[in-house]
Amino acid sequence: RAAIEQEFAASVRDARQSSRLELARELQRSNTQGPLAVERRNDTEAALLDSVLRVIVQHEELLTRHEVSSVVSPLHVWHAAKHASSAADPRLGWEQFTPLAIGRSVDATHLELIAHPLLATEIREILRNG
Repeated sequence: RAAIEQEFAASVRDARQSSRLELARELQRSNTQGPLAVERRNDTEAALLDSVLRVIVQHEELLTRHEVSSVVSPLHVWHAAKHASSAADPRLGWEQFTPLAIGRSVDATHLELIAHPLLATEIREILRNG
């Protein structure tokens, strides 16, 4: 059963990444070959957007090829409890890659979590104590 669940999770992940990659590629094509591309050929914003889209496409291509096998060190995961797709387990599935996954829910949104004082305090403690 575990093998079937892993295979299902991998196929869902691949489908999600594939559709994001296709969307990024389509946005990139539209920016360079679409009807507005001729009008904006010398536009700084169009050049910037093209650069950003190239990075997104490259990032998505790397994600589709990357596979996490296992992690042999403790892995600390901070979970944004106010996030819309909030999971019940704060380890967010990382326990399948390491028996040392340590999850912590923080009463914050994803963006608030980055600047949350608890996060900074706990990271400082982990780095200090190992």
